[in-house]
Amino acid sequence: MFEFFHRWFGTGDIPRPKGRLPALLADYPPYPTPFPGYGQTLGLAECEENLRSFLSVREERLEIVGGLLREFGLDLRAGLAADDPRPFLASLDRWAREEWPAAWTTAFPRGYGAGLSSPKEGEHIVLAMLMDVAIAIGEIVVRKRPDYAWRLDLAGENSDMGSYRRVVVAKAPDGPGRSTIVLDYESVCIDTFDVIGRGSNYDVSGRRTTITSKVYVPPPHRGAPLGSMAKAALEGGDDPPDGYRSVLPPEEAPPEPPPGADGPHVYDKAEYHAHVLEHEYGFDPEEADEQAAVPTAFFFGWLASHSLLSRAHMKFARQEIAAYRERRVTAVELWSFFDRCLIDDMLSDEGNAFTHSYFQMGDEPGFYRDLADTLAKGLTSVNHVPYTFENQARMDAVVDRRYAQWWEKAQEDGTLLLPPWSRPTREARAGQVAAGARGIAVRTVCAWTVVAYLLTWAPVGPRLSGPAYAALCFGGAAVFLPLVFLLVRAFGTRGNKPRAAACAQSAALLAVGMLVYAWPAAAMLLDGRHGPQKGDGKFFVLGAALLAAGVWRAPKEARAGFWAGWPDRH
Repeated sequence: MFEFFHRWFGTGDIPRPKGRLPALLADYPPYPTPFPGYGQTLGLAECEENLRSFLSVREERLEIVGGLLREFGLDLRAGLAADDPRPFLASLDRWAREEWPAAWTTAFPRGYGAGLSSPKEGEHIVLAMLMDVAIAIGEIVVRKRPDYAWRLDLAGENSDMGSYRRVVVAKAPDGPGRSTIVLDYESVCIDTFDVIGRGSNYDVSGRRTTITSKVYVPPPHRGAPLGSMAKAALEGGDDPPDGYRSVLPPEEAPPEPPPGADGPHVYDKAEYHAHVLEHEYGFDPEEADEQAAVPTAFFFGWLASHSLLSRAHMKFARQEIAAYRERRVTAVELWSFFDRCLIDDMLSDEGNAFTHSYFQMGDEPGFYRDLADTLAKGLTSVNHVPYTFENQARMDAVVDRRYAQWWEKAQEDGTLLLPPWSRPTREARAGQVAAGARGIAVRTVCAWTVVAYLLTWAPVGPRLSGPAYAALCFGGAAVFLPLVFLLVRAFGTRGNKPRAAACAQSAALLAVGMLVYAWPAAAMLLDGRHGPQKGDGKFFVLGAALLAAGVWRAPKEARAGFWAGWPDRH
């Protein structure tokens, strides 16, 4: 019973997707590691013993994972022997995305490198499976590219990397001045499993996000296929031009994208900054992970509040964005819902155009310089700026000015070429802070009007007559006309059927409530009477109840969207 209430109120773990993998992992053999731990914390002799142990059990582990994959119709032996293993790698990726979410739990190791250093047994038996999948992917490369081999990553330039002194697939430098090519498939499998398993329901720290769904929701971004690094190695993607050793021809390139669409482009990820905070500024890993999201979260919050995310992402996270606009969650929490990534396919056409122009790092004119000038004076770096709603408001004001300047210049230069449905409304260009306040006022006034009429009708209504009585009835109903008009206008916008249905239901309730509320006055005029009659109070109570229901049914996003336009409009 307690678990039911936890799930109902969103405080407990969500039910995992159904699948056979958890049952199969119950009897999965542990992976033996003589010296578990993070590479930098182990001695070289201990790491070499881990490599010897790995090489001795490699074939056995391939048999184990091959048996598991056969349960799902995948033939590992055929994949290893195939002249072109890319179809097998694609099937392996599909299997991972379909089956892995069922095996993920909140007990999965958290934090930088925790999954790499945890024992691969017991409650973390899934790490043994991930290690075996990594062996299978690595073997595909090693068996077709003799210049690659299983070895320890002892490259000095990688001493601060998670792969250092761990077993990886690596290729020696091709010549003077060239780096060792390191393919850390275990790390890739662990990270992919965590992203797929968390979905959109948990952030990188394993905490529930603000998403209200009580079922598993896949992550908003697909990410790179599981075997993409192996595919690149087989196609010679990591080889220098003068040492090209491809064993497979590159797959046919996809069709040329339309003008202005160059494919996915990553503007920023929080993980890019976590390493800097930890190793250059001395943050502990957990603190570095949390603080790394703050700078770009300021900009992401501004984008979301100005409806510059793509229509699909605005719809996908409409409740989380509404919570942010109402300051119930921070921009950092909102960005965590999007896996703390800022990628071009997350943004609208206009959002991409502005972000491409303005979101610059370092000392170049742009967002990070504005952040440094506005909030980072006296601090070590922009990465040390704390997140507060006051700081968010200060940055919002700065970005508003930059956006207005960019918009005017783009219009003058004719460089902003958007499809007609992507062009923002005048209200959206002017910003939504004041608009949100007006939206709150509309709904609040309507709600308090219902309360006021319920409290005053009993002592005041029966004593009125003639024009005063008619004014009470028609005036009380007319208060809701603006809200009905706004709901009807919002109903006509594209891209969100649930919200459109809520608008229609709310408008219908309000319209019926207005008719019922005004009926006593209309009946008085039609009958030629000069005042109320017995029983009119029932119409007022019923009308007020319908009006209250209409106000309650109005979407919450109305607080920020009625006057500025709905998020999915552009």
